[in-house]
Amino acid sequence: MIGTNSRNRDRSALGARALLFAWGPVLVWMGLIFYVSTQNTWTVVQGPPIIQAVRKSAHVFEYALLALLLGRALSAAWAAEDGAVTRDVMLRVWRVGTLLSGLYAASDEIHQSFVPKREFHLTDILIDTLSALGALGVWYIVCVERKRRRRGGGG
Repeated sequence: MIGTNSRNRDRSALGARALLFAWGPVLVWMGLIFYVSTQNTWTVVQGPPIIQAVRKSAHVFEYALLALLLGRALSAAWAAEDGAVTRDVMLRVWRVGTLLSGLYAASDEIHQSFVPKREFHLTDILIDTLSALGALGVWYIVCVERKRRRRGGGG
């Protein structure tokens, strides 16, 4: 009886550690996005078109990375639940990861509308969501291809 309690405690400690390892980077990255959104110096620099392109590419990078971190966390959680990262789990990760990234992008734009010299831009939400969709799409393709090659179907 004592051994069983000890094993359950060890298992829950491992579960909490795995949960922190999976979701910690997501929360840190979301916090960083939120912090950068509070800075009003980004919008002061208009400059030539190349500056605008660099600013928009930052959206692509930050939300592609957020989506991949979400994908990692979601697949870890659902793989623990189902026992493996199946194709269905990967599709669910793609959908839910894109949805969560898009919702966070929308909340970020709403937040920016309250920051002096920052504005709400629907196009930024679209760029952020499409970046998440693309990053998780590439992740999905890579995972499916890797599984196919492991089964001996690649060459």
